[in-house]
Amino acid sequence: MSSRPRLRLWPVLGLLAAAFALHACGHKKAPVPPPRMIPQTVFQLKVHQRGNEAVLRFPYPTTNYRGVPLSGIARVEVFQLVQELPADAMDLYEEQLREWREKRAAYQEALAVRPAGVDTTEAVEGEVVEGELVPDDAPSPLEPMDELAEPPTPEGSEDDEPDDVMERRAPEAPDEATGAVEEDGEEEGTEGEEGVEGEEDEGPRSPGQAPSPVDLILVDTRRYEDDAEIVTTLEGSELDGAILGSEIVLRIPLEPSTGVGSVGYAFAVRTRSEEGLESALSPIAAASKLLYRAPPAAPEALDIEPRPEGIHLSWTASEVPEEGFKVYRRDAQAREYADAIGTVGGEMTEYNDYGAVLGARYIYAVTAVERDQPLLESALSVEREIFYQDRFPPAAPQAVVAFPEEGQVRVLWDASTSDDVAGYIVYRREEGGSARALNEEPVDDLELVDTTVQPGQVLLYAAVAVDGAGNRSDASAEVRVRIP
Repeated sequence: MSSRPRLRLWPVLGLLAAAFALHACGHKKAPVPPPRMIPQTVFQLKVHQRGNEAVLRFPYPTTNYRGVPLSGIARVEVFQLVQELPADAMDLYEEQLREWREKRAAYQEALAVRPAGVDTTEAVEGEVVEGELVPDDAPSPLEPMDELAEPPTPEGSEDDEPDDVMERRAPEAPDEATGAVEEDGEEEGTEGEEGVEGEEDEGPRSPGQAPSPVDLILVDTRRYEDDAEIVTTLEGSELDGAILGSEIVLRIPLEPSTGVGSVGYAFAVRTRSEEGLESALSPIAAASKLLYRAPPAAPEALDIEPRPEGIHLSWTASEVPEEGFKVYRRDAQAREYADAIGTVGGEMTEYNDYGAVLGARYIYAVTAVERDQPLLESALSVEREIFYQDRFPPAAPQAVVAFPEEGQVRVLWDASTSDDVAGYIVYRREEGGSARALNEEPVDDLELVDTTVQPGQVLLYAAVAVDGAGNRSDASAEVRVRIP
């Protein structure tokens, strides 16, 4: 047997493992930098014309571009691009709109004559713009000028394909006699009454989006920031005053056209976080464009009247607007109006605000609406402020009766029909005398016992309802009782 000592591996392996663990514990990973607090780009900027002002609305940015919550916004910049349009621009738009209406009429006629068994209730695609439905292929005004904003063709697109591929895709003209289409000397098929073989009759083409006046405003988005100017910068208290709920609302003055053509505006906004980092410029879209038009006359002589059920508004108008009137309400401490609280037809010049809350202070205004899509409204009417206090007494209790009992009189009544009654007070008087209250604090029961009577007295009782604001109703009819 060898005298060589036997190696014990387990202790060695344990030491190696411990050394490795110590090395691993001492190793530190590279620190992860905090997320950059660049505000999320504003994608929902909406603009409309009110009088000679543009009203801009967009959501208050609450996160950065990766969805991490922001501590706040410190600055908002508003960009404006003004574009003088040619004198015949609106004529061109009217022509585009006329062509679209003809296509819509043809589409509706085609739906009406489709054969039995074919579903003619398919939904119309596209948006309702200016109250119209528009074919998908409704042309955009000034189409030749759209090349300004045409994006570069992506790699691998149809324009990059070899000529032979393009030639294979282009169908040859059919033979006039047979209707056959030949490719490489082979007959591909004929087209008959039933259509091309393998294809289904999809029916008339569905309408799409209508042309809009803002389509006349053509913007080269690559040059927008260079061509536009910053017209408003909001910081500090001005920014705080523009925050309305979850939105930022502000107004920009508009200048009417000084020439023979119209004036178009394209707006964009950029925000800055409290860390000093700026968002990207909001994209230019139809909702952020505005074509100036002469606004309708503002309503006059606005009057407001508090009523138990709400606040009643009435006004006068020198002309009947096309789309009626919009009614606006804001808290007295707010600087801007939110969406209109109501709309009434052009012939109506009054409105009841049933949503008003007692104890609140409001400011009201009304506008005349010439066009709803895109919205074109007059300047605000004269504003009226009101402190809507509860000064409306409840209805009086009914059916008061009095029953003489030994040494007392029990008085009962039916409840007031008002829903804000806090209690009742009972009055008593002797014949020829004045009434006095039997209870100083209102009772919420429908009865009260008078224990201060004397035999032989002739007494008259009445009840009064009291609401939570302390308003008292008229007294009920008196009931007469003789004490035995």
